[in-house]
Amino acid sequence: MPPTPHGNALVSTTTTMVAPAEPAEDSTTIITPETREEAILLSKELIVSIFFTINALVSCGDDKKCIVKSIITQVRPRIPALLIATQWTADDKDVMRVWNAMTKFHTGFATIICQAVMMGYSLFPPQGCNIPPDTFRVDQVQCLVVDNPLVFMHQYSFAADGTLVIHTKFNNQFILHILTQFIWCSTFQLHTFLDKSLRRQLDYAISVAGAMTESVLIEQGKLHLATGKITPQMTFSTFSKILSNLNGLGVAEQAIIDEFKDSIVICGRSQEHANDALSDFSFE
Repeated sequence: MPPTPHGNALVSTTTTMVAPAEPAEDSTTIITPETREEAILLSKELIVSIFFTINALVSCGDDKKCIVKSIITQVRPRIPALLIATQWTADDKDVMRVWNAMTKFHTGFATIICQAVMMGYSLFPPQGCNIPPDTFRVDQVQCLVVDNPLVFMHQYSFAADGTLVIHTKFNNQFILHILTQFIWCSTFQLHTFLDKSLRRQLDYAISVAGAMTESVLIEQGKLHLATGKITPQMTFSTFSKILSNLNGLGVAEQAIIDEFKDSIVICGRSQEHANDALSDFSFE
């Protein structure tokens, strides 16, 4: 069941760890600044795993605090000093520092989409077209986002008379491309959080990708482009809508989308070390 932007978040991550036993009430071990920094660093590395959960786009402050505290609980067994320390509750500053990793994460993902969306959705007019580029772009976005909600998530084409034809639902190659790039080729190492339930995890990832893509397309749907701002609040509704649609697919449609998700994994793994293996270009 999708969360509400202002309700308590269902805290769930792809990493499962056994919580440490509670320390004795008379424990007086002091948490050093070094131990706190280690906990913050490990928490910042782990929190991006919520990309594969229903919490991917939460925006409420209480939800963020709940998620961060859960993440800190999960990293605690990896820090010996915290196993014998007095129970530690992260303060607001700690929460902000850990959540800042998610802010950078969302910004990085949105940047990849912004850089690729014009080519991904053919928003430039074809050679020989008499329609001005700005008008063509606005008309395309109108068709893909406004007139036909969520069609940008599907595999589609335009007939000779301009009629939109949907071939396969939730099977858009642009979504495949940005997810393979971000999950397997980014510095966030997201692929390390995939587990045996990866098809379900990818439902959330696809929904995030679609929600952010829609926001970027909406910006491109304006005749005069201007610097905008994409926030979780803006994208949450579409995230929930896409997730609901994925959950409501019939048996035949589900089989097709499962093949699509498997393709994302196969393509992603093939590019996992691309940034390291490809040429180091030098133009000296």
